[in-house]
Amino acid sequence: MSAEDMTSTPTALAPPSPSRLPARRFQAPQDGRVVPGREPIRSSRASFRTEKSVSFAIVAVRGTPASASSHMPVRSWTMARPVGGLEPAAAARGPCANADRVNPPSRQGKKMRAYARLLQIVASCTLLPLGGHAAGIDTEHLFAFMIGSDVGEAGEREIQSQTTGRFAKRTGTYRALTQATELEFVPIKNFRAEFAAVAASYDVSGVAGFDDLKQAGLQGVSVDLRYRFLERGAAPFGLTFAAETHADRMDETSGQHVRKYGTDFALAFDRELIPNKLVAAVNLLYQPEWTNFLATNKTEREVMLGVAWAMMTQVRPGFFVGGEARYLRKYEGFGLDVFAGHALFIGPTVFMKLSQHSRLTAAWSFQVSGRSAAMPGSLDLVDFERHQARLVYGVNF
Repeated sequence: MSAEDMTSTPTALAPPSPSRLPARRFQAPQDGRVVPGREPIRSSRASFRTEKSVSFAIVAVRGTPASASSHMPVRSWTMARPVGGLEPAAAARGPCANADRVNPPSRQGKKMRAYARLLQIVASCTLLPLGGHAAGIDTEHLFAFMIGSDVGEAGEREIQSQTTGRFAKRTGTYRALTQATELEFVPIKNFRAEFAAVAASYDVSGVAGFDDLKQAGLQGVSVDLRYRFLERGAAPFGLTFAAETHADRMDETSGQHVRKYGTDFALAFDRELIPNKLVAAVNLLYQPEWTNFLATNKTEREVMLGVAWAMMTQVRPGFFVGGEARYLRKYEGFGLDVFAGHALFIGPTVFMKLSQHSRLTAAWSFQVSGRSAAMPGSLDLVDFERHQARLVYGVNF
C-alpha cells in the first residue's frame, strides 16, 4: 500500500479492539532522529535540515473491521533526513537506519577531551597546597650555621645561647671558642631584631702564620635585623633578607686585639618539599669586613662570599635530622681584588624541640675541600679551620 492510500483510508476502518492495541506507549528517541508529533530536534554537533517530511498513519490492524476506522486515532511521525537522503546501503533497512550514526564522536573531539582531562590533572597538581609551616614546622632556628626564612610571630621574645668551636690548623694546636648570648624580639609581623654580646677564648700554639697566645675576653657586640618578604604558606618558597652588623675587639681567627667592623648579609630561601616532613634551604652570603690590628696598625679589607644549602627531615614530631653544606670564598679588598682561598664544609645537623618553649640545635661541620692562595695543599687551613661545631639553645617567653 502506498503512502497516498494509507492517508486516504482511515475514515473507512472501524476502531480496533482495545485488547489488540499496543500496551506500551511509543517512546521518542532522545537523540533527535524521529520524534512523534514534534519538530525535529537538532543535534549540537551536526546540523540537519528537513528536506522532506513523510507522514505515516496507523490505519488498520489485521483482522479489524473497516467500519471501525472512524474512531481510530491517527498518529503521525515527522522525520528529518540529512541532506542527500539515507545512505544507499541503509535505504533498504527503513527510515531509521542511520539512527546509530547521528552525532558520532569525532577523532578531534576525542583528542580535545583527552587534552582537557590532562589539563585538569596538571592544574589540580599545580594548585595543591604547597608545604607551609602552619602545621608546626618553624625554620627560624632549625639550622645551625644557616638561617631559615621564618622570623617568629609578632610579639614573640626569645633568649638564646650560641656556642661555636673551631679546631685544627695545618700545624700545631688551634682551639677557638665563642659564646654568644642573644636577645630576640619580633615587634611587628615579618620583622625580627636581635642583639648579642659575644665572649671568646683562644688557645693557639705552633700554628704557622699565627702568634702563640692564650687569652679570653669580650670579643664584640652585634645587631641582627631580618625581614621576611615571602611566607611559605602563601608563596612557593620562603624568602628572608638578613643583615647582621658587628663590632669586635678580638679577631675571630687569630685572637689578636683589633678594631673590626663588618656586616654579614644573607638571603635565605626555604621550602617544604614534603609538607611537615622534609625541608630544604639555601643561603646566599656576602660578608665585608674592615680590620685594624692594634699591635702593628695594619689595616685589612676582606670579603667573604658563599652559598650554603641544607636539608632536614622530621623523623618524629619535634625531632629533625639532616645536614648542611657551605662553600666559602675569601677575597682581599672590597672589590674582590685578590683571591685568598676557598673551602667546602659539610656535616650533620640535629634539631630537638625540648618543650613548648625550649629547643636545641647541634651541628658539626668539617672541611672536605679547599685551597689557600698563600700555602699549597688540598685544604685551606690558613683562612679556615679543619672542624667547626655549633650548639644553640633557646627559650621563648
